[in-house]
Amino acid sequence: MFNSEEEKEIKDLFYWENKMKVIHEDMTLFNNKIKNKNSKKIKRHSSYNIFEFAPTEVLLNEDFMIKALNDTFIFFFMLPKELQENKDFNIRYLKEVDYAYYYNISYEMLEHEDVMNVAIEKNAEALIKINTHYNLRKIYLNEESLLRLLEVNPKITQFLDKEWKSNDVIARKATDLDLENVKFINKKTCRKIFTDINKVEKLLNTKQHFDESFERINSKFFKDKEFLLKYLPKSPQIIKFIPNKLKNDMDILRLAAPAWNFLDEIEDEYKQNKDLMKIHLDHNPFHYEKVKEHIDVRPILISLIKKQHYTYTYLKEEDQKDSDYIYAVLDHDYFYEKPDSSIRYSTYSYNYQRSYIVKILPKDIQDELIKEATEKYPEINVFNASRPKSTEEIEALILKYARDKYLNIYLTKNLDNKLKEKNKLKL
Repeated sequence: MFNSEEEKEIKDLFYWENKMKVIHEDMTLFNNKIKNKNSKKIKRHSSYNIFEFAPTEVLLNEDFMIKALNDTFIFFFMLPKELQENKDFNIRYLKEVDYAYYYNISYEMLEHEDVMNVAIEKNAEALIKINTHYNLRKIYLNEESLLRLLEVNPKITQFLDKEWKSNDVIARKATDLDLENVKFINKKTCRKIFTDINKVEKLLNTKQHFDESFERINSKFFKDKEFLLKYLPKSPQIIKFIPNKLKNDMDILRLAAPAWNFLDEIEDEYKQNKDLMKIHLDHNPFHYEKVKEHIDVRPILISLIKKQHYTYTYLKEEDQKDSDYIYAVLDHDYFYEKPDSSIRYSTYSYNYQRSYIVKILPKDIQDELIKEATEKYPEINVFNASRPKSTEEIEALILKYARDKYLNIYLTKNLDNKLKEKNKLKL
């Protein structure tokens, strides 16, 4: 096929290096020229046959083949069997080729411990090949071998069989090496291994999966008041793990009161405690109807609405029309209104708009206030005003009228109630 000069030339590595360089330059120029998303595929297609007539001396040159593999001018399955079945070359391939893929390595090669170590170190997913082959399972799926492989790459934990994830020794080692592995270990096993306060605090100090982490620690910690006093402020919903005996402790209950599940975890007698219910409603205003079954929530809600207007938005519409709650919310000058949901935004987060506080009230209440305020302040009507007022001036007058009106109603109602109470006492 070749004359002697040609044979001599194609055995020279420089010839093949130059050939790869020329093809690479041509394809780079082609890619830049057409900017076609499929051009990479065209390049690879052009490279497939580059070594079709390469002599054995070239194909068996390990250094050169590693370079060709890295430049994607040849792929592992195209290599001569001598290299594919060479243990040392397999190790070099895994270590030195950037895109080296463990699945290219044969089962027989992976039976060598040093090859498996490199494959696991490169990609924890290589453990899948152990799970799918009888000989590899026999060699590696035992406690001693898995402990050693965990040292190589703790991320193999996610690819272990269920039975090994439930193994106390394996689970302890996996979480000691990398706390992120806790999410792959079942909760029952975690509760057995997270018994040391230092390890537990290390887990709880990781920001990820903070609340879920409490489900994985030993139950003895929820009997420890000092531990609870430390972590309840950060995660009050852990009250569900606390034994009933400690659910009678007011120090514990005050810290747990902000929890969304607080009402489900306490006895009815504590639902009548105004201080606890105020703390709970401050964080969970949408629970006011549940709390209403046990105590009068009106004074608490008035206080909370005066503190934060958003509490008012959680009230049912009929309650939003209650004069006491309107009086309380009008203490604020403005609120942040969610824009029309029909408007599409470039981001998922809403751009809340600042609006004057009267707009938080039900529409019929707003209309009534505007009508009454216009009667009291004719200048609100642009047709009657000698000098048209700005929107801000009109809103200020409507708000002033609304505040005066509902303060009057509130004071009258409360004075009437006090007089009734005094009359009852006289009787």
